[in-house]
Amino acid sequence: MNFADQFINLHQSRFHASYLQMCYGRFVKVQTVKIQTALMILMLPMPMLMLMLPGSQALATASCGACIDSRWEDQPAAVDNGWTFEFRFDYLNENQLRSGSGTISKLGAAANLGYSQEVEQSTLSMYYTLGLRYDQDRFALTWIVPVVSRGHTTNGNGGGNPWDGSSPTPGGGAYTSNAMGIGDLKLLGTLKNVFGLDHFNFTFGMKVATGATNQTGTSTDPTVVRDVPVDARLQLGTGTTDLIYILDYNEALGCSWSGFTQLQFQSAIKEVNNFRPGDGYHFNLGVRYFANEMVTPFLQLNTRWFNSDSGAAANGGNTGGTHVYVTPGANEKITETISLYQMVQLPIYEYVNGVQLTPQYVVTVGYQQTL
Repeated sequence: MNFADQFINLHQSRFHASYLQMCYGRFVKVQTVKIQTALMILMLPMPMLMLMLPGSQALATASCGACIDSRWEDQPAAVDNGWTFEFRFDYLNENQLRSGSGTISKLGAAANLGYSQEVEQSTLSMYYTLGLRYDQDRFALTWIVPVVSRGHTTNGNGGGNPWDGSSPTPGGGAYTSNAMGIGDLKLLGTLKNVFGLDHFNFTFGMKVATGATNQTGTSTDPTVVRDVPVDARLQLGTGTTDLIYILDYNEALGCSWSGFTQLQFQSAIKEVNNFRPGDGYHFNLGVRYFANEMVTPFLQLNTRWFNSDSGAAANGGNTGGTHVYVTPGANEKITETISLYQMVQLPIYEYVNGVQLTPQYVVTVGYQQTL
């Protein structure tokens, strides 16, 4: 999981000073042209933006529902130059079968493709993420180390024979798997106030292939009595090196409010081991209310588009889609250097290709400390 994707509201202290100046009647020069320019850049129509980004393909999502990305908190970054440490925990239980824009029963899913459609039972993922960030006036560097715990159960398919999808069938390829280990590391660099615009930041980075890709599962197919390979999307790592681009803009919305908008693109450089995860496009909007110094509630709207996975090892027919979430949360100031945060992501619209598992909610809690 990415400790820093939203960890780039880089000038909260400057915002607070501006709010105080406005609220106490002091004159604050608002750089209207700069703000409008930044918003125009971030609010470009998505088709135009995709033409500007490399590797653009048809929009889709990850296989097996394992694509849900809970990196959507709007937490304040370190106010002062120096180091910040963060630990966060994400919980998502993907136990809802979906097809298109609606849910689908196991019986309905089993009948797809002439009873050759895989019917998955559940995927339970927990992410324990460590992050370290170094800030200076004009730039920041971030290191992110995720530890992933994931359990998966699939009933396989009917092998072309009628079945109800509720239990494994002979020759259907059913299995269970459990794994825990380091996932793919991320290294990010942020340039602050780019294009001459205050509060407008550009982040570039890489996801490095450090997670294992050779996990096996325990067969529950009565005709198979050996370990079986786990789907590429369910491994601890993807095996690929990905490029990450982020544009972020945030601004005061009055004496007690601030808002942000963010655009992110992630793309694997090339296919590895016959697998390439689909490109991801992310668009986030959020507001934060900080009238209370100790508790800061926030609300976000998060949209994710994912391209289909590709390669011989990909489950191409059951990948790809769009996910829109509303995400309420809060940040609590414990001391001058320590804060906690919590949030829950709730889907308000989803469209998936084929049949996929999705979570009904995602829960995140975190701890942040300036060093």
